[in-house]
Amino acid sequence: MVGGGGTDDGHGRSGGGGEDGDRRGAGLAAPTHENGAAAAAIQAGSKNHVGAGSTVNMDGHGGGDGGGSGGARGDGHTDGGVDGRPADGNGPPPAPPLVVAAPPMSTLTVCLYDVSSYTFGTKDRVSNRASAALAAAGTNPSPLPAVNLSAHSRGHLPRERKLALNYAEQGMRRTVAGVLLVQSRRFAHVLLLQNAPGGCGTDSYALPGGRLRPGESDTEGLLRKLTDKLAPAGGIPWEVGDQLSSWWATDFTNKRYPYVPAHVTRARERLNVYVVQLPAAATFAVPRELTLVAVPLFEIYNNARTYGDVIAAVAVLLSRFHLAFMR
Repeated sequence: MVGGGGTDDGHGRSGGGGEDGDRRGAGLAAPTHENGAAAAAIQAGSKNHVGAGSTVNMDGHGGGDGGGSGGARGDGHTDGGVDGRPADGNGPPPAPPLVVAAPPMSTLTVCLYDVSSYTFGTKDRVSNRASAALAAAGTNPSPLPAVNLSAHSRGHLPRERKLALNYAEQGMRRTVAGVLLVQSRRFAHVLLLQNAPGGCGTDSYALPGGRLRPGESDTEGLLRKLTDKLAPAGGIPWEVGDQLSSWWATDFTNKRYPYVPAHVTRARERLNVYVVQLPAAATFAVPRELTLVAVPLFEIYNNARTYGDVIAAVAVLLSRFHLAFMR
């Protein structure tokens, strides 16, 4: 499901509901917190409040005993040392001059296009197994063919139980996720799936992605998952970029760590997160049981309670990238 934009609340966050359909530039729903207030989604409309810069005190230092840099001796004479040091050569060297220069721009660049450049719609999702079977048979996806019930016999089990059984048979679960960025009013927004299976936080937020197949590379699996969850029949020319981070699960819950704890001998899951470059224009199609939302980076920063640890860290991890706001 996709929805529309909202209004600014005066604190840099906006919210709003939405409706299904293909509406350009206003097709994303606003994530909501448990207190009912709408979180920022598309229309940021806020102002950056930057505090006044600090003043550097460059006062000189003197000393009555002649030990300071160019200080008075108390008898009316100065030491006259070289480079500000005492004449006897002892004492600390002077502080280096304060150099204020712009930091070099990162060579890692992500282009952010305005959300109005994209069209958002919905689709009926077809399971991965059914899609693979249809592709192999070269048949039309409607109607769906009969499937082997033994392959889906775990569908009724709780997610943690299914993960435990899969781990016993296949070993560590390998998953990937993509960070997709858009802009609205020159505010960077990240696209998230709401009500996603295995999501984190108050409303089960998740980055688009999923589990890799045996022998599948990270890039191949991420492209397949993005197409499965976000693209229409024609697909979207995704461009998988640099890896942002790796996260590890020590059990079959949604808790992940950016390292393997010392007491853990075998991790249950490894999640690799990548930056994905979006094209300048595209049409998204999201399964009806999911909701695609665009959340400002300032909203997810340090907000693991709402979005989970993985999503909350994205804002910091993107700091090494240059975000280019495209017209």
